[in-house]
Amino acid sequence: MSLWFTESIPWPLRWLRYLAIAVHIIAALATIGGFIIHVYMGTAMVRGGFNSIIRGEVSAAWAKTHHRLWYNQVGGESPIKNPSRPSRP
Repeated sequence: MSLWFTESIPWPLRWLRYLAIAVHIIAALATIGGFIIHVYMGTAMVRGGFNSIIRGEVSAAWAKTHHRLWYNQVGGESPIKNPSRPSRP
């Protein structure tokens, strides 16, 4: 709010506006950096990631390694049930 309504901030608290500007810049840089890292990790770090994004499908080995529960659900394999824990509905 201090960035939008600068005239409503009393003169002795003008440091609040400068603080808001600094926090805004830091948050923007962190968000942009996180986005760049996220895209890099999804396309270049994980082998086969870029091709999977383009084609829209993954190999069974990749799914089993990275998303075991989804692989078991789609592949029809039932996960090992622990008899001491009740199953969820």
